[in-house]
Amino acid sequence: MALPAPGGLDLPAWRLAALIAWMVTWWLGQAVPLAPTTLFPVPLMPALGIAPVTRAMWLIAAPP
Repeated sequence: MALPAPGGLDLPAWRLAALIAWMVTWWLGQAVPLAPTTLFPVPLMPALGIAPVTRAMWLIAAPP
């Protein structure tokens, strides 16, 4: 990144905030159907260095 992460949060936290903002924008605008949008964190969280793929899958596939 060109600028350091502001506000005392580390870089993965800012990346997660950006991912959430992007997904909310897509959900509200319905640019992509909701079901595929919910799967975007699985490949993106490990790629952005937010969490390993096992953690990303656990958040989505955890039993209620």
